[in-house]
Amino acid sequence: MNFKYRRYLVEMFDGAHLTEIYRPIVPLVINGPKGSLRIRPLLDSGSDFTLFPLSVAEVIGIEVHRDRIGAVGGIEGGSLATYPGNVELELSDNVESCRWTTTIYFSASNNMLLGHLGALEYFTVTLNHYERTFSLEPNEVFPGQTETHLKH
Repeated sequence: MNFKYRRYLVEMFDGAHLTEIYRPIVPLVINGPKGSLRIRPLLDSGSDFTLFPLSVAEVIGIEVHRDRIGAVGGIEGGSLATYPGNVELELSDNVESCRWTTTIYFSASNNMLLGHLGALEYFTVTLNHYERTFSLEPNEVFPGQTETHLKH
C-alpha cells in the first residue's frame, strides 16, 4: 500500500520563521464496540509501541485495562502512563486494505504513534523522504486479512 507524506508548517527553534516539514502520516481506521474513528497517527519507526489517546478509546468503546499500567519513555526523558486495549485496525490506500486485531496502548496524552508493537511489526515499511512517499506491505507474520479493491 502506497501513501504520500503530509505537509506541515513548523516553527523553527529560533522562532523566526516557519518551514515546511513532510511527515509519514498513516490514514487509519480504529474500530470499537461503539463505532469507528478515522485517525492519522505518525508512522514512527523509532517507537516501540503503538500509542493513541485515551479519548479515542472512550469514544469508540474500547475497554482499556487500567489495572495493567505501563510506562513509555520519550526522547525528552519523561514517561507516560499507558494502558493496553484490544482493537481492530484498518489500513487502506483505496487499492488494497488490511484489517487486523491487536493490542495497542492508550495514554492521557494526545500522541498518536504507529509504532512496532501492534502495527509496524506486521509490515515491511519503506520510507522515501526524497519523493515524500512511504509504503506498508503486510509481511509473513501479518495476523489479519487483506483485500484488493478493483478499480472500475
